[in-house]
Amino acid sequence: MSFFRGSWCPFCVKELEHFENNLKLIQQEKNMHFIAISPQKSEISAQLKKEKSLSINILSDVENQVANKFGLVFTLPENVRELYKCLGAYLPDFNGDDSYKLPIPATYLIGQDKKIHFAYVNVNYMERADISALINLLD
Repeated sequence: MSFFRGSWCPFCVKELEHFENNLKLIQQEKNMHFIAISPQKSEISAQLKKEKSLSINILSDVENQVANKFGLVFTLPENVRELYKCLGAYLPDFNGDDSYKLPIPATYLIGQDKKIHFAYVNVNYMERADISALINLLD
């Protein structure tokens, strides 16, 4: 399971493509399911899946309710909001609310026993989980 900020974030999109390319075979072999979770509206996620030919499931976390339960939610500082807007990431349009709340990017491996077997959380949105470490846990 991976929490990502939105399709406007090139680091998030790259990570989703990386998961897509590396987990497809493993999912079939290990009876594993991968989901990506974002606060963006479901129609925007559907557009991302189509544009990038992604088969992974992307769920819409309305108002970051699930991310909040994992302690991942932060509010984008006001002095950064205008910069995001200038870069084409006007969050109210993407997320359907004006809270400017985003999840910290995070990746978890949750077993059938409902326990977390792998967790990677980093406030630096440019740093992401090492997928090879995740794959090694599945072997």
